[in-house]
Amino acid sequence: MKTKKLSLLYLPLPVIVLPKVKFFPSKRLVMNLVFLFIIPLLALYIFQVGKLIETNYYLSTQERFIEKMSLEINELEKGILKNYSLKELEQKAISLGFENIDKISYLQVPEYYLAKKDKNY
Repeated sequence: MKTKKLSLLYLPLPVIVLPKVKFFPSKRLVMNLVFLFIIPLLALYIFQVGKLIETNYYLSTQERFIEKMSLEINELEKGILKNYSLKELEQKAISLGFENIDKISYLQVPEYYLAKKDKNY
């Protein structure tokens, strides 16, 4: 290293002069870095974007399916409530020929027709 004395405002200051160094790396080194780092990262990015698109499409189809099923469930619940209301059941019973019962009478069954419980059981 060479040192030179420069005087600034008449003060002697030592200045170190460094040799010129080539700052830019070689083209081969730059290309190696590109292939080693940038190209795999770009491929990974493309793969992730593809997976993201696939996942978003799957989610949108599932959301549409859920909306469709919830609408169908609502329609079925409305149908059930309509068909099984008390008025509807009474009208169906009348249309099938059922009648109102005023008095209930039971059949008399003699005891010898009935099975008795065995003591072994």
